[in-house]
Amino acid sequence: MAVLVVLALLPFSAVDIPVLLDGPVNSPGSLQLFALCLLFAGLTLSYDLMFGRTGLLSFGHALYVAGGAYGTQLAMTHLGLALLPAALLTLAAGTVPAVLIGAASLRSVALGYLALVAAVVWTAVSRPVGRTWQGIRDNEQRIAVLGRSPFAYKLAAFTLASALAVLGGALHLLITAGATPRTSTPDFTLTLLVMVVLGGSGTRWGPVIGGVLFTYLDQRLPAWDLGLEPMLVLGTLFVVAVYAAPGGLAALKRRKRRTT
Repeated sequence: MAVLVVLALLPFSAVDIPVLLDGPVNSPGSLQLFALCLLFAGLTLSYDLMFGRTGLLSFGHALYVAGGAYGTQLAMTHLGLALLPAALLTLAAGTVPAVLIGAASLRSVALGYLALVAAVVWTAVSRPVGRTWQGIRDNEQRIAVLGRSPFAYKLAAFTLASALAVLGGALHLLITAGATPRTSTPDFTLTLLVMVVLGGSGTRWGPVIGGVLFTYLDQRLPAWDLGLEPMLVLGTLFVVAVYAAPGGLAALKRRKRRTT
């Protein structure tokens, strides 16, 4: 909760952080960066619902993000719908604010999206259905022996994660000012997978940490002009992080407690 409060107050700060940001915290460029980080934190959390919580490895998650982006854009362009009806038509259920003014509003909507995804995912995994998902991940046969249908529970996880991804796709369209073919590629899904593993799959904050950190570095590395390809640096950092923290960055705190 404290983290969300800090993120909500960021647009009102004019603090300049050299190197880490191009300008003051409340500048359009910085707010755009924050919005992207929050968006991918939510998308990563939605992907972890399948991969980390249920054990489903999907390479098509990007299609739902692309569907949300392209569907909303087509509905607005060809049907003449406003943002809210277009997003509702694309998602079939959900809500996106209809009026967005400036980068601060985009960041606010991205924060709202992350809060929504976190509330949905964390509430679901704390219920009996969440424990069943974990049981499927650990031992699917045992769940079947107990008289429950693993397929039905996996379908529920897949459907919920996909709906959250579609909503994220509509938001991705707003933040990037247009739908791009990249959101429909397997590379986009693999990026989400890397974010999940980096932060810690199946943990509460791991996907959020991985999504924010990876997105921030992906956006800022070109500006630092290190003389190396950004993806090479990110790949190297990922390998080092996996060796140093096999359970993800979120597991470092637990490992420290065990050693002490």
